[in-house]
Amino acid sequence: QNILGVFVALPTLVLVYNLVLTLLQQIQRSGVKVSTQTPYWLPITWQEHTLASILASLMGFPLASVLLIISGLVVFSFFSGLIVAALLTSAGLLAAVFMASEITEVLRVLQVRFIGAVYKSSGRAAVWVRFIGSLSFFIVFYALYFYVTSGGFQFVQTVTQTQNAVWFVPVVWLGITLYYFLINLSILNGLFFLVLSALFIAGLYGLAVTLNKRFGLYEP
Repeated sequence: QNILGVFVALPTLVLVYNLVLTLLQQIQRSGVKVSTQTPYWLPITWQEHTLASILASLMGFPLASVLLIISGLVVFSFFSGLIVAALLTSAGLLAAVFMASEITEVLRVLQVRFIGAVYKSSGRAAVWVRFIGSLSFFIVFYALYFYVTSGGFQFVQTVTQTQNAVWFVPVVWLGITLYYFLINLSILNGLFFLVLSALFIAGLYGLAVTLNKRFGLYEP
């Protein structure tokens, strides 16, 4: 039961730490005053451009870390007999990291629009925006880090319990889906939250495409 609790908490944890790290990366990139986007004369649609940008955010540490976790889950499942649970959790982790990249893409476009407007008004203001943003994310990141290292396994149990308490927050729907499939054994509820998760992922993609169509050319 405790092991399954860890499986259930993993999608939310993976989503949160990938979101924090990718947002930090985007804040650092906001200091570059030249466009780093793919040339817009290429014969591609905004849907393709957005999907490519989301997948590009996955490359590197986000994808490598998730694949490492999945490898550990698969190896562990062979010795514990939790192969089905490990496979379901692995699918949830891949969906979680993709969702984190979608959220990053949405915030990236808004950041480009905002920082671009700041650059047009005052270079010093843009420096302060990046400084305050970076400092805020570092504070959140280290607060979570010390809480995890001090709490250990208790932290994972807290995440599992919190997910069910805040079931109305879309970012925890993947974890709740695993909870109903693996612990509560309620297939109907699990399918319900699975559909909600799929709709939320599709909605994030649609929002990212819409924002790129409107602000995608607004580079700092």
